[in-house]
Amino acid sequence: MSVYFSIIIPVYNAEKTLQETLNWLSSQTYSNLEVICVNDGSTDGSEEIINTWKNNLPNLDFTLINQENRGLGNARNRGIKAAKYPWVAFLDADDIWIWQRLELLANTITDLTADVIYNSFRTFGRTSTQAVRKGHALNTLEDLLVKGNPIMPSATIARTSLLLEFPFSEDPSVHGAEDLDLWIRLLHAKKTFHYIDAPL
Repeated sequence: MSVYFSIIIPVYNAEKTLQETLNWLSSQTYSNLEVICVNDGSTDGSEEIINTWKNNLPNLDFTLINQENRGLGNARNRGIKAAKYPWVAFLDADDIWIWQRLELLANTITDLTADVIYNSFRTFGRTSTQAVRKGHALNTLEDLLVKGNPIMPSATIARTSLLLEFPFSEDPSVHGAEDLDLWIRLLHAKKTFHYIDAPL
């Protein structure tokens, strides 16, 4: 059975990194996907970068949502509501995926019943040092609270139906921790997480 992904990219004044993110996305070896960019009130050249990139990929299933700045949680939720495929893959505008990431995930999903799948990742950019950030398996909320949060959104996919039931918080007091808040609520609700020990 084929696996289809809705890739959601929230964008806010990301012109310094966005082009590289999009270039790596267009190099993916897997084509069963749609891309949803949510331009969250950018005032720089982000929208122009998005449009130029899309114009060079006429066959891409692509949606651009422009909105006033409402924050990261809202931008992700807006993309999730527009998603038409069963799996959402998050990609922030300053992150990149290895070119076979979606293909590897698609092959993994067929053997899993997990609600959320996440992988380890490599840090780069701010310093000259690159390092693989290894994660750990999350089976309970206690694992998250005691061992720490091993999940980065751009290294995560989740079922669209689950994210519609459990949206990201849009409360300003949670700003910067929208993802952690969501993982806590999902684990509290006994949703299942699967960890892939590979920096994708």
